[in-house]
Amino acid sequence: AETGTELFRPEHRGKGYGTEAKHLLLSYAFDVLNLHMVWSVVWEENPRSRAALLKQGYREAGCTPWRGMHHGIPSGDWVFDLLASEWLAARR
Repeated sequence: AETGTELFRPEHRGKGYGTEAKHLLLSYAFDVLNLHMVWSVVWEENPRSRAALLKQGYREAGCTPWRGMHHGIPSGDWVFDLLASEWLAARR
């Protein structure tokens, strides 16, 4: 399954809301739905989201060097994944 988090209002960023929401989502995905793996995509130009995914336990799975335009500039994506076994091991 694909996961995503977006905080539209800048005043809500950097306060842990996204991390808390993602942890609740991951708990539901792995503990209730019994998913094997989740993945997420981040624009190259978004280092904060990239850092957040790494902090949440995701690992870099690859990248697409050019996927589309972002603010009129050719943009690629970073792809991340997280296995249920990794999530469960991190919580112990």
